[in-house]
Amino acid sequence: MRNYYLWNAQLLADWLTVEISAGKSLRELADNLEISQDSLIQWLTRTVPAIRIEHIQSIAHYRNWSFERTVQWLGICSAHLAELKEFPKI
Repeated sequence: MRNYYLWNAQLLADWLTVEISAGKSLRELADNLEISQDSLIQWLTRTVPAIRIEHIQSIAHYRNWSFERTVQWLGICSAHLAELKEFPKI
């Protein structure tokens, strides 16, 4: 699904970069997050990458945060979140 809503993808890319620079390999981070390496690479390299509801849930779990806190941290607006919930796998 192409995201038409702006969200703080740069914050996510910066956090992933910190995790990788702390000694985690991309593969290890992908395994720990239970998110594909392709998604992580997309988040690190694209200006407006796609995100799905299960990605948000995985990030929340990894960080020991609530889903709501993670949504807020990523700057995902309510309209975007509603669309992600309506079409979770597109």
